[in-house]
Amino acid sequence: MKNYVKAVLYAYPVLKTVEKEYNQHISNMALLSYRSDAPAEVVAERIVGQIVEKDDLLWLKDQTEKIMEQLSELERTLLAVKFFGKERKLKRTLPKADGRKFPFSESKYFRMQMRLGEKMGAKLCAIGLTENEFEKRFSQMELFQLIFTYMQRRENRGLSDRERRWLKG
Repeated sequence: MKNYVKAVLYAYPVLKTVEKEYNQHISNMALLSYRSDAPAEVVAERIVGQIVEKDDLLWLKDQTEKIMEQLSELERTLLAVKFFGKERKLKRTLPKADGRKFPFSESKYFRMQMRLGEKMGAKLCAIGLTENEFEKRFSQMELFQLIFTYMQRRENRGLSDRERRWLKG
């Protein structure tokens, strides 16, 4: 799975709160602009930059939600376990098979996650969010910088504890 696809998936739960939080942040920037030592033009450019960033994130949220609606229940569950940290809510998602919540092995889980990552990448490309477009529009945002830092720390660790617990049922 490409890193930008992973970044979008890790960001998805946060994107749900973007509009309210950015509106408050932008409003605070405008209200407190009189305290700034910077020229009014610079302050206005910063505020406009935040508005553009908010609009980009709202677009990403809307597009990601549309893609999620197109996925099967199992695919949404796989993404939720890996990226959204919703292990507890998902314990009852799939019926037990042979005493396990997941009716397949770790290797099959990895293969399914890889195929799902490729599918998500293709769907993001279909809406115009290629790796290059992601770099231009999103990679410099603080949210994605934090996500990339997290991803680098997790690199080559294999299954997370949450995934391992969920696979064991």
